[in-house]
Amino acid sequence: MAMTTIDIIALVFIFLALVKITVVLVNRKSWLNVSKLFYDYSRESSFLLIILGVIVFFFLLDEMSIVHIIAVIAFSIILLGLAVLQYPREFLHIAKKSSNRKISIFELLYIVFWIILLIWAFVEIIS
Repeated sequence: MAMTTIDIIALVFIFLALVKITVVLVNRKSWLNVSKLFYDYSRESSFLLIILGVIVFFFLLDEMSIVHIIAVIAFSIILLGLAVLQYPREFLHIAKKSSNRKISIFELLYIVFWIILLIWAFVEIIS
């Protein structure tokens, strides 16, 4: 069986997710060190995630339509929402804090990116 790039991306994700789940189940606090490292280097982490996101996005586009990708994002956001709802006070605090400051250039670019994706998917659906 020849594996596609999408298969490899999925396998890497499966492996990393299983490692995280195992570590959290064995010693929940130990994952905090990984999280702290990620947040301590937030600029570098952001850059890495942007690069990985672009690479994965283009591989997905090779196999799927933008409509399928948006549908998968919707499913992922539903799952993420369920996780976030387990910590309502903490996330409400973050939401309140972030609502009191101006939108950064990064946040603005992020919003523009989402608008482009949404319009692209909408146009694909109606055409």
